[in-house]
Amino acid sequence: MNTKTIRTFLIGSLLVLLLALLIPGASLSQGGIEFTSSTVATGRDARGLVIGDFNLDTNPDVICTNAGDDNITVLLGDGAGGFSSKTNLSVGDGPRAAVLYGSGPMPSLAVAHRNDDTVWILPPDGQGGFRVDQAVKITAGNNAAAPNPDGPTAIVTGDFNRDNIPDVATCEIDGDTVTLILGKADGSFDIKATSLRIAGTPAATDADPRSIAFADFNGDGNSDFVTANHDS
Repeated sequence: MNTKTIRTFLIGSLLVLLLALLIPGASLSQGGIEFTSSTVATGRDARGLVIGDFNLDTNPDVICTNAGDDNITVLLGDGAGGFSSKTNLSVGDGPRAAVLYGSGPMPSLAVAHRNDDTVWILPPDGQGGFRVDQAVKITAGNNAAAPNPDGPTAIVTGDFNRDNIPDVATCEIDGDTVTLILGKADGSFDIKATSLRIAGTPAATDADPRSIAFADFNGDGNSDFVTANHDS
């Protein structure tokens, strides 16, 4: 074994040892680093997760959307890998995803509901939870009045029209649409639903979008969107 090989081996071994010391619950074994795990009950048909410091105690907290129970579970972290409290908040019909909305130390929470074509904006209560009684309820999708909902299943937030006011975008799995919910200075919203079947192409190349992301993909300074489409 030459000097270079020995040096590489020693550096690699030292990095593994440092990782084992820095990661709580990690241990060295023949297969590498192992992790401890724990299970926390939430609600039925848990679908989406949001992580943040909701009560400003510097510990990570978790929100889970429970589509089967029409509620969200708020878990406040204890700083030791567990949770100090658990609260269930009733929301709309079939919450599938959520995202923190707005700026400041305590942002609001935007929740997308598949079964009633709505997005609820829940303001914070200042204690790590959210005010369901003060929720702003917004229609998402084209067919809210029809027998079959469009079904918003994923949600993102950003300043999509560059007016320094946070906006929201959802994708609808049953309607094959993307809905832009543009925030206005007076606290109201301008809703724009756009079909994914564009440019005269009815072929199912964009069916059932289940997730959405945005970025400036072509470098023109505007927000662009990409969806992952389950059935195509």
